[in-house]
Amino acid sequence: MFYVENEKVNYEKLRFGDIITGNYLSSIFYTDKCNSSLFKMEVCIMPYNVVLTPCCSIQTKDKEGNLIITPLMKLKPKFYSIPLIKNDLLMINRLITSEEKQQLIPEQQWNKMTEEQQTAILNDEPKYELIEYFIFDKNDLFDKYSLDHKNGKIENIQYYMIDFRNTFNIKVENIQSPNNIILKSKIAELTKNSRISLNKKLKAFYRIAEEDLL
Repeated sequence: MFYVENEKVNYEKLRFGDIITGNYLSSIFYTDKCNSSLFKMEVCIMPYNVVLTPCCSIQTKDKEGNLIITPLMKLKPKFYSIPLIKNDLLMINRLITSEEKQQLIPEQQWNKMTEEQQTAILNDEPKYELIEYFIFDKNDLFDKYSLDHKNGKIENIQYYMIDFRNTFNIKVENIQSPNNIILKSKIAELTKNSRISLNKKLKAFYRIAEEDLL
């Protein structure tokens, strides 16, 4: 199971991976015409957000707590153009084997590769693909939506995703209080295995790439 059963959700504390609703998110937007003293402030409200702050950091004794959250977004239509992913959307959340990676490459592109390139892929260690994304399983709590696809409109989707590049910091007064507004907005909790999967991919995304160390 991806989510804790509704009747077993702990609504007395916030945890890593929790889904919360109705939170205002703000960001500063710089255009080519902006400078350090000229910018746009964007504020929006997202239906669903995910807590990315580790549990131990949430349970602070400080009067003011910080939460890192990221909005749940609609899937990208391109996911439905890759048969392997289309048939198992949650595979994006786990390590992909070399055989599976071959299936992610269009046949025409694969056939254009040299034998050495093909061998390198087939001998590669399992790794994450689309490393910036993590998909949340469908849930009856979520609104259904549709996507325009080149093969026609896809209806009644309840899968959502997060993008690790799209995070926000919010400050919460008395975060330990049972009356804090963020805790009251919690609607779902991930199972242990789902939180482990999210944690592993999040750590993989925030790895320090070798080129950044040169």
